[in-house]
Amino acid sequence: MTERVARANGYAGDMRLLPRETAARIYLNVYYVAPGFDHIGAFSMPLAELLFDTGINMGPETAGTFLQRALNLLNAGASLYPDLTVDGACGPKRR
Repeated sequence: MTERVARANGYAGDMRLLPRETAARIYLNVYYVAPGFDHIGAFSMPLAELLFDTGINMGPETAGTFLQRALNLLNAGASLYPDLTVDGACGPKRR
């Protein structure tokens, strides 16, 4: 975890002393719940785990973008559902 992410999520101590529980909470909130991967886990835990891991390494928005692009490619020319907007946001469509 970067110091920037830890600080943005309330950790003010020495990074070498970051408690495991604090790190786990930050990882869960920032890289799993906030991008909506927890909702995907209700349908496919392996996919949610892959998105979580990709989000940690490349950013949650990038992971979401990869998913959206893949779903659009598998969509048989938008015949199964309207193509998704590739914006990295996962979850219910917001208007």
